[in-house]
Amino acid sequence: LILNTISSQNTAIGFSALRINSTSSFNTAIGGYALANTTAGINTAIGYFALNQNGLGTYNVAIGNSSLYNNSAGIENVAIGVQAGVNSLGSGNVYVGNYAGGYETGSNSFYLDNQNRTNTAGDKANALLYGIFGAAAANQSLFINAKVLGLGSLPTGNVGVNSGETYVDTAANALANGDLILIRKG
Repeated sequence: LILNTISSQNTAIGFSALRINSTSSFNTAIGGYALANTTAGINTAIGYFALNQNGLGTYNVAIGNSSLYNNSAGIENVAIGVQAGVNSLGSGNVYVGNYAGGYETGSNSFYLDNQNRTNTAGDKANALLYGIFGAAAANQSLFINAKVLGLGSLPTGNVGVNSGETYVDTAANALANGDLILIRKG
C-alpha cells in the first residue's frame, strides 16, 4: 500500500496495488496495479491492472488481468476473465469470459464470450450471449448468437418462451409484451 494513510480494512498484495488510496475502506486488490487509482471503497480486484483506473466506483468485482481496467466511476459491475469489460465506463454490467464485452461503455449490459470482437457492434452481434438488464422483465433482452441445438423441433423465426409455453413470432401468433425472446441464427 502506498499513500494509504486514512483508510482501513483494505487488503493489497502486489506492486502498486491500492497505490493512491487514502480515504476509502473495504477494498481488496491482488495483483500489480490492481485498484491502483481508487479513492472509493468496497471493490474487489484480482489480477494485474484489474480495476486500474477506478477512482470513484464502488461495489465492483474484477477478476482477471485488465478486467474493468478503464472503469473509473461505475458501480456494481462484475467482470470475470482477462480483459473482461476492459473499456467499461458504466454501471450494472456483467461480463463473463476472456474479452467479454471488451468494448462496451454503457450500463446494464450482459456478455458471455471468449473472443476479442474488435468493437461494440462486434461484441453485441457475436458474443455467445448478449443481454440488457432492466428493472422489470419486460424491459430486459437476451440475445443468443448461436444455433440453438438440442431443443427438438422448433419452428423457424423468433421463438418466445413464457411459463413453459412456446410461441412463434408471426402475425397469427404475436408474442405478448414481457415474453422472453430467443433469436435463432444459422
